[in-house]
Amino acid sequence: MQKVRAADLIAANLVVDFTVPATPLEGYLGGRRGLFHLLDQYRDAGVGWISLTAGLDHYPSIDFTVRQIAALRAMLADGKDRYMLAASSTEVSQAGREGRLAVSLAFQGTAMLMGDLAMVEAYRTLGVTVMLLAYNDRNPAADGCMEPENAGLSKFGRRLVEAMNKARVLVDLTHTGERSALEAAEASAAPVVYSHSNPSALLPHPRNISDAQIVSCAATGGVIGINGVGMFLTEGGDEVTAELLFRQVDHIADKAGIRHVGLGLDYVDTSISDILHRIVETSGDRYDSNYQRPAFAFASPQIIVELVECMLVAGYSHDDIGLVLGGNFSRVYTDVVG
Repeated sequence: MQKVRAADLIAANLVVDFTVPATPLEGYLGGRRGLFHLLDQYRDAGVGWISLTAGLDHYPSIDFTVRQIAALRAMLADGKDRYMLAASSTEVSQAGREGRLAVSLAFQGTAMLMGDLAMVEAYRTLGVTVMLLAYNDRNPAADGCMEPENAGLSKFGRRLVEAMNKARVLVDLTHTGERSALEAAEASAAPVVYSHSNPSALLPHPRNISDAQIVSCAATGGVIGINGVGMFLTEGGDEVTAELLFRQVDHIADKAGIRHVGLGLDYVDTSISDILHRIVETSGDRYDSNYQRPAFAFASPQIIVELVECMLVAGYSHDDIGLVLGGNFSRVYTDVVG
């Protein structure tokens, strides 16, 4: 009976995963066929909208990034019977009415701006509506979360936040250093998000975020999407359960309120350790031991129904569950992007 209720809630709500971390490596996880296989897992799980990674700080070339976006747009056009590129809340709604998966494009980092603020608007025109300030390492805008100095925003970073606000691009503080993230939240005139971050109060990994970051994000009207990667949930990194995900939801809701929690599972349908190994090989020594794990688990979109069951058992209302499933990210995206 409980599973039916959970499935009904998923069917009745727009379900959003705000981080699908597909990578440019090896032809985007096998090219068109691999991408479609990945996207269909979300459709099968009842997800109606995903935010898909279209660029990474580790590949900062404008030429490479534009080609990557062009390839993604072409692939989605080839699958237009099932998927729809969505760069506004209106297009997300249209995709839902037509039974298609809405796909927004996001950057994990801003190095691909190459120091040119005019590129924010240029990438926005190509469909990129979310940009993460820094990915683990320092870039021209901010420190990443793996930088020991924990420096704040650069002067360029402050101008970048302003430019993103002006271009109606959502400021994402995931992977960004704590001080930089707190300063960006304070500097932003629009809500900010952590698209895929877990509380460090539950696991003190440098990729997880402090309660101060959670509260500062909520103060802007923003949302924190819980991450389903094992090494950000447990010490061993080899376990992901709906109960572990529920602990993240419950903690953020307790600290910031239910209107500031969402889903950003950070899932790929291949071995994450293999992907990270290839990134390490191309990135020199930019990753430390916190990322060099032999194997770890991750949550697929199929875990969402079990997470809903946990929330039901814990006494969360149907309305509150709808907010976590997608209502919160939908609200912020509408407010910021349009």
